[in-house]
Amino acid sequence: MGIDVFSDELGMGASYPQSIKSRLRCWCLLATVTALLIQPLQAQPQRDEGFGLGSGVGTGGGIGGYVESAIVRNQIRFRFDAAYGNNKPDRAEYFYAKCGCFRVLGADPAAPGPAPASGPVLIETNVDYQIFQADVEFLLTENLSVIFAAPVRLINPEVNANTGGIGDLQAGFKCALWTTPEDVLTMQLRTYIPTGIAERGLGTNHVSLEPAFLLMHRLSDRLTLESEIKDWIAIGGSSADGTGFAGETRFAGNVLSYGVGLGYDLLNDGKQRVTPVIEAVGWTILDGLSSSSTDGTLGTLLLEKVDGDTIINLKAGARISDSSLGSLYAGWGTALSKEEWYDNILRVEYRYGF
Repeated sequence: MGIDVFSDELGMGASYPQSIKSRLRCWCLLATVTALLIQPLQAQPQRDEGFGLGSGVGTGGGIGGYVESAIVRNQIRFRFDAAYGNNKPDRAEYFYAKCGCFRVLGADPAAPGPAPASGPVLIETNVDYQIFQADVEFLLTENLSVIFAAPVRLINPEVNANTGGIGDLQAGFKCALWTTPEDVLTMQLRTYIPTGIAERGLGTNHVSLEPAFLLMHRLSDRLTLESEIKDWIAIGGSSADGTGFAGETRFAGNVLSYGVGLGYDLLNDGKQRVTPVIEAVGWTILDGLSSSSTDGTLGTLLLEKVDGDTIINLKAGARISDSSLGSLYAGWGTALSKEEWYDNILRVEYRYGF
């Protein structure tokens, strides 16, 4: 008889809501079935084939700036983000932890997020931030790699003091399930480790799992499509104590994200490439709560259930690649929807494969 690793008998029942266990089971089942169905049809192993025209998916690690690349390879990446206008920073505990105002007011002594120690203005109204992140990916086999990421956050709130430091570390793996000269289909799993100090807005104060499927498809010698679907699953997280929502047990939630991008090679001479890229990325919050305020006071405190909130962003940029020097991406993103993680974002990224 098999063992259910999410069963109550193993002590998981009290810590993890049924919705999380069900979602993890579904992802495990989907990954297993996909691998079993694809394995007999597996094409030649994926290899980086340079930048030559007609050389298949050899894009040196992908063309996008926001949609993650399906290519599995050895690489390092350095990324800078500057984002402006997050007016619900604790929404579903996706960006940072439940507002510390609940702690200061005594409504939830365990609320881990940022808040002034005292005063009439307690609730964060807006956060701008910068993130410097270093990523590394190592191949274990031709189609399997491990990934690690270390972010440093600089937080610029309106109510709380500016702060900065190490954010939540990330670790995981990528496995190419299907590779041809025109296509790569990859499964990825990231684990977010709560190393950022939640009281300073540097992390979520809980572990998160993010399984994903990534696809790259070469439409022509010059036109490439990338797409992704991810499920960010908060493990544990803050409770709903102090919010007044009957029947709600968790402030933290789950977030489904998805994206598609197109890149067209204006230049590709076999060594250098210039690729304008346009991407659309979305998030749908499946459950969770948020707190917000227009002026930071209790009089305008708004507590909301955020399940169903959908955020759509448009990103435009370009990637310049060199077969020996790596690639550089720069792009701008803006929110198209009423709900948003930020109004605008600037991203600059350098990537080098080895």
